[in-house]
Amino acid sequence: MLTEEFLNSKIQTYIHPTYGECTHRSGYGNIEKITDNVWSFEEYNFLPGKDGQLDGHYTFYVNIQNFQYCLYSHAFYGGLCYTTNSQNENWVENLNEREKTKIESIIAYKLLNAAYYEDGKIIPLYSGTGSLICDYRNYIWCDLKPTEMSKHDIGAIKKLDETHVFKTMKSYTLGKIEKGEGSYILPIIINFTDETNMTIYLKRLLYKYTKYFIFSNDEREISNMASYRGKPSNILKMLPLFINNAKNIW
Repeated sequence: MLTEEFLNSKIQTYIHPTYGECTHRSGYGNIEKITDNVWSFEEYNFLPGKDGQLDGHYTFYVNIQNFQYCLYSHAFYGGLCYTTNSQNENWVENLNEREKTKIESIIAYKLLNAAYYEDGKIIPLYSGTGSLICDYRNYIWCDLKPTEMSKHDIGAIKKLDETHVFKTMKSYTLGKIEKGEGSYILPIIINFTDETNMTIYLKRLLYKYTKYFIFSNDEREISNMASYRGKPSNILKMLPLFINNAKNIW
């Protein structure tokens, strides 16, 4: 991981005509882990000035091992409580020195103030606690909607993290169900397009008022669907999307 000394070296200041010396800093929104190495966050309200190209609201990606980064405009200006569609969603290239200095300072500031929330405590990654690090890769939202990587997420991973392995599910086979009192375990053999395979387990636990479903890999929980009351067959329907977008579970 990048050192605190390196990140501090990227922090830069500028002179504001009204407020004097100011730091190029990020906001305090969440940071999302796209892979173990590539993290993402959003920043708002860039203006090009006389010599720049940044104009609108941007999504940043950074490899926390080597400080390689990329960004694109995810939205344009609308009003105080809404945005409009981006005017150009291509990757930003050829930043001038002023913009590059600003962008790198923003990224460094963001990482220096990143923190985890664990066991009821805020644990800083470095020294600050301004932005929460979130990991939704194995998360299944209500109505069985797994977290899904966007085209820019995938593109950023390919640009910034050559160590990341993409796996795509080709098919699955159901194993022999093991039933218990009010519960069961269903093995699912996942076949990938690279001709490899793995086994995960769909577990149902029956409580007094609801059914609790869990995906696990051997003894380790991968994801859960708390209070899901629908048919287990619906879980299998969303399995390809979940497998293709989950973090490394093989």
